[in-house]
Amino acid sequence: MKNIIEIKKAILHICEEGIEAPILSDVLIDLNSDVITYLKKHIEKALKSNLLKRGRFRSEVNGFKDLLLEINDNNFIEKTQYIAKILHNFYLENDVIPKGDLIFIEFSDNDRIFFSMLKFNFVDSFNHIVECNNEIWKTQIVRNKRTLPDRTKLVDESFFINMNTLEFNLIEKRYVIDGKQICYLSNYLLKEEVDKNVKNKQKALEKTFSKIVLENKNPIESMQLKESIINDVMTSENNIEEALNNTNMNSKEKEYLRDEIQKHGITSNDIQKIYANRNKTRKQKIITDSGIEITIPIKLIEEKKGIEILNNDDGTISLTIKDVRITNS
Repeated sequence: MKNIIEIKKAILHICEEGIEAPILSDVLIDLNSDVITYLKKHIEKALKSNLLKRGRFRSEVNGFKDLLLEINDNNFIEKTQYIAKILHNFYLENDVIPKGDLIFIEFSDNDRIFFSMLKFNFVDSFNHIVECNNEIWKTQIVRNKRTLPDRTKLVDESFFINMNTLEFNLIEKRYVIDGKQICYLSNYLLKEEVDKNVKNKQKALEKTFSKIVLENKNPIESMQLKESIINDVMTSENNIEEALNNTNMNSKEKEYLRDEIQKHGITSNDIQKIYANRNKTRKQKIITDSGIEITIPIKLIEEKKGIEILNNDDGTISLTIKDVRITNS
């Protein structure tokens, strides 16, 4: 289903460097076409990011969840001001976290209502100025210390809360606080556990695949088996279990892969994202015992074009590269 995002309302509060209180707006942002496009682009880019984590308000006692449930058209400004104060105080206590602009947005996406926050850390940019004095024109380059990022850039941190289901997505960064690596948005503000992001899930999945084929001593066969497993699982439209049943793994391997998928919270949607983002020109490097390095596009191995692999009686393999032209790189 295609996302149809409609911005309902938005407000900007500022957590400025060197001041004890945030700069809180009492008025909503004027939603002209340029602002709407800018916000929608950032929302869309964030929601497609591999850094996105998922979670849900599960705890019966959660102060932030209670605050969310109280938000309405009449108190939207007041409630966002309160959240901005909480974050600003936390930033004051932990100066390793960069200050920035907090944009709170209510938007709909295919009839689902979301309450969200985009945090833009302060960045420097450069611009020109033009002066005219006594008919003498002068141009200069100046530094701007408080500019919002281009709409093509990924937002620094954000959360998107489905107000119907209380499920949420977020992008967050880790900071060293009191000697520990802390993700403060989930741990301090939302106070709920989150799943791994898709990027980390991909690493876990690839590691699992690699372990399954570890016993295979033939590097080419090992590579082919791994790619076969990946493609069988990844190309399943919706049903992970069906994809597992279609693989050529034995029952023990299937059970191990099934357990790992459940352990890391990998869903069908995650698998489709991972598959879509895998490099279509991915390659496999083979290093022989004599130190020769050969890099082979995996596509050639899958299609069995241009390469012939023979298993020798002594346990070695012979690799023949056929029908090629030598080019100078």
